[in-house]
Amino acid sequence: MIKKTFSSQASPNAARTLAKSVCRFLRENISDPDLLYELELAITEAFSNVFVHAYEGKCGGKIQADVALQPGRRLIIEIKDWGSPYHGPLEPGLCPPRPDRENGRGIYLISQIMDNFQFIRVKDTNILYLEKKLEESP
Repeated sequence: MIKKTFSSQASPNAARTLAKSVCRFLRENISDPDLLYELELAITEAFSNVFVHAYEGKCGGKIQADVALQPGRRLIIEIKDWGSPYHGPLEPGLCPPRPDRENGRGIYLISQIMDNFQFIRVKDTNILYLEKKLEESP
């Protein structure tokens, strides 16, 4: 198991840089370009959501990503923030967002890419748990 922690202050540029750092780490350990593309979409969306929702678009909060990778088997990413409480979607199940809605696409996108995702609130910390099963390469 390979583990690595990434952290940054919350701002639009810092969130993008943090997502790029996590994706660079994944590219060093995962060779499937289609999978990497999907993971980059989910990770970028998750970091963006932290800035927009947890910190309400205000700079200065902290974002942390704990990455655990079992090459060829499983990827787990826990994205943490200390912003406004968020417990996940209020509606049961996730359906594609209506075209006239301005939000909800990110969570739906993440739900379609990851095999498992969950929002957890522990004391003053929001945790977005992401899990993706990885196939063994032949």
